[in-house]
Amino acid sequence: MNIESTFTQDSQARIGVRFTMRVLNQYQRALRDSKIIDARVQVSELSRQLHAIPDPDAEIDEIRSRAKKENREVTGDEQARIDAITADPERFKTRIERATLDHRIGLIINTELKPAYIRASLQSVEGLEIDGQSLKEPWDALIQKAPDELLDELYVAAQLNSGLTQAQEKN
Repeated sequence: MNIESTFTQDSQARIGVRFTMRVLNQYQRALRDSKIIDARVQVSELSRQLHAIPDPDAEIDEIRSRAKKENREVTGDEQARIDAITADPERFKTRIERATLDHRIGLIINTELKPAYIRASLQSVEGLEIDGQSLKEPWDALIQKAPDELLDELYVAAQLNSGLTQAQEKN
């Protein structure tokens, strides 16, 4: 029985770039996760706070959804209600509070979680240089300077091939 501990794929984001990723086992996932536990706790806490704040635009979404479901435009009365909701200063403050929490979550994901997944999984990159330099572990130059779409592709590849079965991923 042969177990493949890596896989190689061509980048869809950057033609000519090819990367090899490790398929992580339980030990490697634990090492990766031990480095990001604080970030995950922060994301969980911020998410809890975000979901505790009611969506100030839920009523607007309902109005538009109802009109769309009925295959019609928003009526004048409905538009007046949307305008009143949009202009409400309390709802404006709630929008800012929710956006701030959402932004903080995104920052943690992009500065801590995604890099940790890439560092743990990426084994090699071919066909890509940054500032004339070839790339190698610990991948700091790649993470700091590579195009967003390539980083997103590497992150998704790391997530999808973390070595977990579908049942394990659900848990």
